[in-house]
Amino acid sequence: MSYNIAVNDTQRTTLKSNFGIIEKAISSGLVDIISQTEYEKSGRPAVCVIQKDTVSNYRGFTEIHTQTYLEKHFTYPQLRESMICDKLEFTVAVSDHDLSEIIDILKGNKNKGKKRSKCVTHCKFDKPLEVKFREGFTIISGESTIVVFYNPVNRNNANLKISYNPDKVHKQHLDKLIMIIASVTKNRFNKLIKRARITRVDFAIDIVGIHISDLLFNKARTKYHRVYLTSDNVIESIVLGADGYNRIIGYDKLAEQIHRAIESGNDALVDSLINELVRIRIESSMRPYKMTPLKRLCISDYEKLDDCFKNVTLYDERALLNNFYLKEYFTDFKLKGINYVLRTLSRKQKLMMKQQLALVEIEINHEDIKKQQDVLLSRILSRMLSIESN
Repeated sequence: MSYNIAVNDTQRTTLKSNFGIIEKAISSGLVDIISQTEYEKSGRPAVCVIQKDTVSNYRGFTEIHTQTYLEKHFTYPQLRESMICDKLEFTVAVSDHDLSEIIDILKGNKNKGKKRSKCVTHCKFDKPLEVKFREGFTIISGESTIVVFYNPVNRNNANLKISYNPDKVHKQHLDKLIMIIASVTKNRFNKLIKRARITRVDFAIDIVGIHISDLLFNKARTKYHRVYLTSDNVIESIVLGADGYNRIIGYDKLAEQIHRAIESGNDALVDSLINELVRIRIESSMRPYKMTPLKRLCISDYEKLDDCFKNVTLYDERALLNNFYLKEYFTDFKLKGINYVLRTLSRKQKLMMKQQLALVEIEINHEDIKKQQDVLLSRILSRMLSIESN
């Protein structure tokens, strides 16, 4: 088996040694090192480990046994403490006339002499085919960002889309936006909101005390597996699943926060964060329209969504490394994923592998996760329906 490793062009010459988990693979000559530019041009389907610049020198501290903390969050979930809805996108099929009024209000054309809020900015999207809309508004306040999309590329699609992070959104700004829609659509508002179609919803669980490099997880039937390394050769993120109905991402949340603090020049925050326990995030991103039975899923039918971690399996890495049979595959598990390894085995070997993996599996309480997922979406819907027009 051969690994394809894509790296930033400027770092290509630094990878011949000290490459963490895949050092053995490099020394054995099983690795094809290509530049990131070459990788993007080649369109290779093989798994790549992509190196990127980061601030990974600030790794945080860890003091908790991996299995113990994974069980706390997934086997015996304390989800009210840790599970969040990280992103929600939905479309609203307002009429062209109503849309025109909503746009005028957001532009400040109907504010009776008052200036438009500084938080609201009109924009034209550089890549409309990617976002599927040509124009929109951003409503930004601190860490809160709401994006309103309109003027769809495909006129058969709903002409208004709203995207935001429910966990960070400035409630006043969201309420004001929903109130504008309610004031324009009047008695049609409740029906429009209930029939609004979810195009994307992300759920996440934050785990304090373990590194992402200590996490081993799998997603059933997926062939897409990517591992991203930092500039000092530490695993920073793992992506399972292509850009389809469901994608699972595990990444170093603390490193991301430190990076943002450095970019913003907030030295005090950087000093505070580097003394914190390391924190990772496991995120499930779902796009219902990419799965036929859920293609037209309305926000009021949120209960029809699968448990966001339905096809995910977690493993106790320490127990795996103590398993004589499994430890031989450890590097392949990390770099290419468990599904890839299973596809290379004979039927007898595959059966043996699955039996051994079951011994180090960490149970996920899917029933409790689904309940909390529904609670989060129920609160979001209830809040929007409680808004009354002026």
